[in-house]
Amino acid sequence: MKKLLLLFAISLFFNNSFSQEKKTGAIEIENGLLLYFNGETPYTIELKGDISLEQFPLIDVNGNGFQLIQNTVDSKGNNNNNNNNKILEKYRKWEMEHINEMLPKKVIPRSEFIKLDNEVLSFWHYKMPTNKDAPKNVTPYKMTMFLDWKKGNMVYRIVHPTFSEDIPVSKKLMLEIREGIKYYSNEISLKKLYHSIKAGQNYYTE
Repeated sequence: MKKLLLLFAISLFFNNSFSQEKKTGAIEIENGLLLYFNGETPYTIELKGDISLEQFPLIDVNGNGFQLIQNTVDSKGNNNNNNNNKILEKYRKWEMEHINEMLPKKVIPRSEFIKLDNEVLSFWHYKMPTNKDAPKNVTPYKMTMFLDWKKGNMVYRIVHPTFSEDIPVSKKLMLEIREGIKYYSNEISLKKLYHSIKAGQNYYTE
């Protein structure tokens, strides 16, 4: 049986109590895992293939590492695409300032906006600077890539550190992860979620 995962590296096994205190976890589905996040804005993400959660919050999907991040933003009641572009651009610049404070050498990212199903996404990336002092037995990441989007008053982010410099391949992988996300307007019922999976579905309808 695969372990179910909680945030902060707390492990548990799915049982019949269906306690709603289990805010984050994973359930085995056909050909992968379904992760659920029962926070302020609940959502699930369907991951297909060989999935490992051993280094959570880094999620390994078929040998590629990803991390999911969620933050609240001030949308000022305006959800049109032009305003979302500005919010995502500001979010990217804020993150890049923080990154450059930690890196040994300043880097400049490349970015673009992508439109997917009437939704604006911000795809950006930078090449990792060479670290001459890195241990010889450690293979450093070559690039770090990001995919940001806004929904309601939340900004979601997929982070993908990679040993490859093949940007189109990484972009495709990240968009596939993004397309596996389903949002919920109310707290997810783990009992309903579990039984919908047992019935051959990967999520239930509210």
